[in-house]
Amino acid sequence: EKFHGVVQWIHDDIVKAREAPGLIIGLSGTDSIVAFLAAYRALSRAGKQNRLLGIHYAPSPEFLQDYPEAEAHRWFSMEIIPWLRNHAPHANIEVDTSIDWRFDGLRWGSLADRSVMYTSDRKMRPSEDKYWILGTRNRTEERLYNYSVASTIASVQPLIKLYKSEILDICEWLEVPPLVIKKSC
Repeated sequence: EKFHGVVQWIHDDIVKAREAPGLIIGLSGTDSIVAFLAAYRALSRAGKQNRLLGIHYAPSPEFLQDYPEAEAHRWFSMEIIPWLRNHAPHANIEVDTSIDWRFDGLRWGSLADRSVMYTSDRKMRPSEDKYWILGTRNRTEERLYNYSVASTIASVQPLIKLYKSEILDICEWLEVPPLVIKKSC
């Protein structure tokens, strides 16, 4: 019920009423998976399922050569991205290794850049091809002030009324791979 409420809100308020041309989100764990799948369903209702862009920031091959222990951080791109592609087949999902994935400000800055610029030639996107940044802050993080300043650039915060426990319940209902839920706990 709560997940469907988020889907409905994104569809009615963001996609239809405010006419968001597309949504972009950083993918990293349970919160981003729930927000991504809710956005996919909302955009699908409007026939715009291809206007969702998920970016997962991961270690580059060069970084892994110098720090082989960072291989452990590739679990999301190796195991979860394929699962997401199966559940949101028309969404665009990319793994980006161009920045140091460990820095929150770099990840949010990259999302902001990509929301308005093409990565290939750094030219501005026309209005109809821009993306609004989808945040992943939940109510627990909001109440505890446990979020980064950089994350406040998000245009839309669809999970802000859901506690982390509710996010985890939704993940179980969506049959998100248990690995993600375990890492979140």
